[in-house]
Amino acid sequence: SSYHTDGNVVGKGNYVGGLVGFDSLNTIKNSFYEKGDIVGFSYVGGLTGFALGLIDSSFVEGNIRGFDFVGGLVGKMKNFRDEYTEHGSSVAPSIALLNGVSHSHVNGVIQGNGDYIGGLIGSVVFVNRASEKIISNSTFEGVVEGKNFVGGIVGIDSAYKDSKPTYISNYQEVQNPLIVTIANSTSKGSVQGVNFVGGIVGKSIPAGYYLDYVKFQIYRCLHSDGNVTGDSNSVGGIAGNSIGSISYSSHSNGLVEGVSEVGGIAGYTDSIIESYVYSSVAAKDSIVGGLAGRASFVKNSHVIASYVRGNNIVGGLVGSVGSSVTNSYFVGDSVTGIYQV
Repeated sequence: SSYHTDGNVVGKGNYVGGLVGFDSLNTIKNSFYEKGDIVGFSYVGGLTGFALGLIDSSFVEGNIRGFDFVGGLVGKMKNFRDEYTEHGSSVAPSIALLNGVSHSHVNGVIQGNGDYIGGLIGSVVFVNRASEKIISNSTFEGVVEGKNFVGGIVGIDSAYKDSKPTYISNYQEVQNPLIVTIANSTSKGSVQGVNFVGGIVGKSIPAGYYLDYVKFQIYRCLHSDGNVTGDSNSVGGIAGNSIGSISYSSHSNGLVEGVSEVGGIAGYTDSIIESYVYSSVAAKDSIVGGLAGRASFVKNSHVIASYVRGNNIVGGLVGSVGSSVTNSYFVGDSVTGIYQV
């Protein structure tokens, strides 16, 4: 347990935090920073600039400013442990150490002039890990401002495999994808950027040689009481762009607005299930929907809004759908556009 109160932390370079600049494989727990400003260039966070461990049951009340990789708790979080123990023979997955953020809170203004800005984490990366909840039971309240990859909880959420995620069990190959989850977390207040802007996450993206083995989930997350605004593309009340599923989540009480690929839940996502929007959605150009600008699959979801509007490819629920929309509805005053409405 650690704390810092009633004072500013100012650095002219990188790795600036309210408690520690660079945290190597440690746990930050029952710790807090309050009543001050934290200022740096890159990797700037309310508790630490860079983390390789767990942040649990901690909070920050203050303002954090930098250029890029700026977060209310941590500027960048990374884990690169191997998922499996390799001995040249058949092995089962090893038990991975817990890593991520849980039961933590930030209240303040988070500002960056560059990319990767988040209410809790600017950027999080997992490499070759077993299924993880990277953020759970955590909240942000305040304002988040940045350029690209800006989110009310996390700016960019990425994970990749550089080896095939399988092991041998009873002489059969078993596939174990990396599943990265943001769960039971909320963000309140305005989120503003340019590209990839979301009330919860700016962008979730897989990388590496085995893209099909990386999945993202946003589960039971809420953004409310603030506009989500992007000056360009991929803007959503929950996610700007998320390669994965969004379920049991909602955006309410705040306009979602961008130029292209704009949605009340997501600018783009694979699937939306049991989610809702209580706010209007607008695009200055095209591909806009009350739930999503683009989505492959929508089920049991709804929108209640004054309007959904754009120029081209406009829908009360989805602007462009890849597969199907079932048991979902829009209630509002208008859906307006020029072509493909």
